[in-house]
Amino acid sequence: MISCPSCAGDTVRVFYEVHGVPANSCILLPTAEEARRYQRGDIQLGFCPDCGFIFKTSFDAKLAEYSSRYEETQGF
Repeated sequence: MISCPSCAGDTVRVFYEVHGVPANSCILLPTAEEARRYQRGDIQLGFCPDCGFIFKTSFDAKLAEYSSRYEETQGF
């Protein structure tokens, strides 16, 4: 059972799953080979019908990287 982090409801339904995707899309890597070897994780999205909240149920903090390599500028 998955509990909703917004309302603590227990009727969350997973509606989307994809496995083995790169864990970050905003990391600048020096080579294509390093990009291909970058750590991977799963995406599992859940919907809470009690409050309408949609969230990533499979979040793994160990895969998050916020470093000097992180770049999400949208200035162009």
